[in-house]
Formats: sequence, C-alpha cells, structure tokens
Amino acid sequence: MKIRILLVLASLLMVYNANAQFRFGVEAGVNVSHAMETTGTKAGYNVGVTADYSFSNNIFIESALKLSSQPYGDSGPIGTYYWDKLKNEMEEYCSESVSPNYLILPIRLGYSFILSDKCRLSLSAGPTFGVGLFGRGNLKYTGPADGTVEKEKIKNIFDNEDGRELSRFEVGGSFRLGFTFREHYCIGGEYNIMRVTGEHRPFTHINVFAVNVGYKF
Repeated sequence: MKIRILLVLASLLMVYNANAQFRFGVEAGVNVSHAMETTGTKAGYNVGVTADYSFSNNIFIESALKLSSQPYGDSGPIGTYYWDKLKNEMEEYCSESVSPNYLILPIRLGYSFILSDKCRLSLSAGPTFGVGLFGRGNLKYTGPADGTVEKEKIKNIFDNEDGRELSRFEVGGSFRLGFTFREHYCIGGEYNIMRVTGEHRPFTHINVFAVNVGYKF
C-alpha cells in the first residue's frame, strides 16, 4: 500500500514538473512617480531582469530584480522669518527636486488568459521590496523680502552629512497587467504603492506607475 502511494505521489510530481516552466527575461520602461505628501510628479526609469515560473498553462509566479528611479518634487513654505523692521510674519520658500534610485524586488502571483495562438493577457499582484542605492537632490531657497535665492546640492540623499538622509528601505504592493506576444515579446503596465520605512522620510508613501517592454528567453 505504501509503495502504491509513493508511486502515485511520484507520478503527480512528474506531471507537476512537466507542466512547470521556468523562464528568464529582460525588461525596461518608464516610471511616473508621485510622493503623497509632495506637490510634484516626475518621470524616471526602470531596467532589470525578470524570472517567471509557470505552475500550469494559466497560473504563474513572476519576479524581477530592477534598478528603479523614483523621483519626486516639492515646494512650499519651510519656516517663519521676521525680515522687516515691523516684525511682520513672512515665510521662506523652498523647492526641491530629488531622484532616489532603488533596487526593487517584486514577487507577484498571476493568472494568464489565452487571447489567441500568439497573444496572452496576464494579471498579477503581490508584495514588492526596495532598498535605496543612490540619488541626488537639488534644493532652492527663496527669501520672502528681497527674493534672495540660495541653492544647495545633495550628492547622495541616502547618506547626507547633515542628518537629512532619506531612509533606504521601502515596502509595498505591486499590480501588473501585461500582454505577451509570440511567447517572447512583452508589454505591460504596473502600479506600485510603496511605504517608506524608518525615521528619516519627507513622505510616507510614494506611488509609481510604469510602462515596460521586455523579452523572455
């Protein structure tokens, strides 16, 4: 009896492995990002490698390891100053443009629909994780009285000497809709909502929409 059970399990495992398929690929695209507590929406990029594992003809899990640029901009008053002799309350304004670059790892479970012999539609969702690698920042301060402008550049926003560094880690959810043509050529749209963790953060969440093209080997 035990031998029969083992033979059945072995047969099921062989069928499972026969239906499973593991594929690598490359992908690149354009990001449009907006941090929730800021005023600016900016364009970036993403590029990296992908890996798919098919459990059946329809169910799959997909992942990627990408360099992703997630820039943001902001402007507004940063403090109260008394510039004139009457001590009138006036504000100094600051505008900033920051371009953080992350190494991201999305892991999504998906389902694909066969539209034709040469085209598939897929939907997938899952968690994604990111770690900040490098990024620059540009700040511009404008005084309220005489319009005096001061500019400041930050070489690495993740390792700033004056203590204003951006937290490196982000975690969130990823949603993707994609098309595959002739089993190799891919185009898709992604929406990622990321939460920036840690103490040093000018915002708590950033939304990233991406349009990508890729090739599966």
